Formats: sequence, C-alpha cells, structure tokens
Amino acid sequence: MRPSASATLRTLQNALDSLPLPLAPASILELWAVAAQAGEVQPESLNWLQGLPLTPEAAALLARLPDLLPHNPDVRHAEREDASYARRCDTLKALTRPGDLVFWRSLEPGLPWNVLRTLYGPWMHVSLVLDETAWLDPYWPEGAVISTPEAAVAKASRRIRATEMAIVRPAGAWEPQALRRLQAASREAVGRPYGLMGTAESEAVSCSRLVSQLLAEQGLDLLGQRHRLFACALAPRDIYQAPLAIVRRDGSLCPHQTDAFEPAGWFGQLVRQTEQGLHGSPWLRRGLLASGPGLTELFMRLMEPAPLSPSLLFPELAAGPQVG
Repeated sequence: MRPSASATLRTLQNALDSLPLPLAPASILELWAVAAQAGEVQPESLNWLQGLPLTPEAAALLARLPDLLPHNPDVRHAEREDASYARRCDTLKALTRPGDLVFWRSLEPGLPWNVLRTLYGPWMHVSLVLDETAWLDPYWPEGAVISTPEAAVAKASRRIRATEMAIVRPAGAWEPQALRRLQAASREAVGRPYGLMGTAESEAVSCSRLVSQLLAEQGLDLLGQRHRLFACALAPRDIYQAPLAIVRRDGSLCPHQTDAFEPAGWFGQLVRQTEQGLHGSPWLRRGLLASGPGLTELFMRLMEPAPLSPSLLFPELAAGPQVG
C-alpha cells in the first residue's frame, strides 16, 4: 500500500522543516529514510531531493544513493547493528493482522526516557497495522506516514529505542469493506504534520490522535468514557488495552503479559495537572494550542536519535570520495 507521490512529498517537507540548511550527508539520509518508508524511493521524491540546497558532501552522497541504497537506511542500520532485528520483525509480522495496534515501549534509563515514562506511562508510541506490508506510523518530524513493518521496527529501534512491543487487537475480524475504508482513510492521512496537542479538528496529529480518529470513523471508539491523561494531548495510554502479546526486543514473547499502562511519579502528575488547569481557561487554552508546534519540537528533540552515519552504512565509500 503505497501513498501517493504528493503525500510522500508532504512528509518530506515536514521532515525538511526540522533540518538546518544546506543539508549535510546525515540530513540527506534522514530524508531518504522518510522517502523510503513504504519501500523504494520513487522518482518524484528523488527529483525533490535533488532540488534542495546541499553541501558538496551531501550532493556527492545523494548522487550515489539510488545505486547504493534504493531502500531504507534505517533498515540497513538495524540489519547491520542489531542481531535481533530480523527476528523481531518476523515475530511481529507473524502475530499481527489488519486493524491491530502495535504499542512501543522503551526501558532506556536516564533522561529523557524516565521523564517520558512519568508523563505518558510505559507505552510511548503506537502504529496501526493496515495489511501485511503496510503500517500507519505517525512520528515527528515527518508526520503521518505509511511504513513497511521492517521500516517501522527499524525507526522505533533507533528513534524510541524500543525494547518491547505490545500487540493490541481492539476489534475482532474486520469486515472487508470496513477494512478497505480504514486503509483508504489512512492513505489519505499521509502527510499530516505531527503535533502533540490539538483538537479533533486539528491538522497536526500525534500517533495516538490519528489512530484513534481513523478507528472512530469506522465505529470503533477506543476512548469511550475513559479518563484521559491530558486535556489537549492524546497519549498512547489513553487507547491502550490488554495486549494479545508482548514481544521482547529479541523477538521472543513475554511469558506473562504485563499490561500496566498508568504513568507514575510526581513530575508527570504535576505537568498533567498544570495542563488540565490551563485548559480550563479559554485564553490560556488558546495560548497553549498556539504554542503547540514549538512545544512539540522541543519535546521530540529530547529523544532525537544519533544521526544516520554514511561511513557506518557505506563502509565501501571509505576508500573513495568523502561524503561525511
């Protein structure tokens, strides 16, 4: 299930807005990963990339990328650096089916991971399984994208440092027509910008908000009367349910399915209470929503991953012209 060329270009523009210009080699690899989320990089995306302001090293790398790596650099990075990556992908693909949710958890110690857990609980991200080859996987900075399972796993491993994945099946078997509507609506959503806060009408969406909206359009309300953590933001915990299975980083299954999802800690409680209080005042609420893009970027940069390295991904270039 490949998104349209125009939708892919919107995701690339979203990602470009977070990068300094002219683009360095590592930035080109980040954009290449976005362009290749659903498979090979398409000609329209390559033409768009070639029109960007590039450093000489980035231009040299981009000229060779179609031959060096037509697929996703995140996937290559995971294949080279993570011995359990393939097994993790195989387990998730074997257990998931269309309509399932995959929640991602990181047990990484220290900042900012401990702060994120006290704010949101253990599950930090959620993806929606559309079919055997495509997952809806909204994330910052590219926004809503359709990814292959392999790309989604690789991205979560590098960006979130995910160590456990929970598979949640909120509905039984989907009727074919309803599933086609869900898939079509997900494809239409590609390119929407990422935003932690907002309303149901906001263009910018978080992973939880978009997944919740798309399922609600098909009559599956994951929120119900459940108490939400935040007034503006929608957290993965708000739509989490008892899992069908929990997959470890090594691809094995947890023998005991721990489905704890509530955040703990005084700091997160203080932040949530403050946000709820601000939301009660109309003018403060407007100010909070207006600051949403800036707060989203600040928050997400706390988890900014190590950049993709050309020398690590392409050791064969070491003897040739330097590309970064």
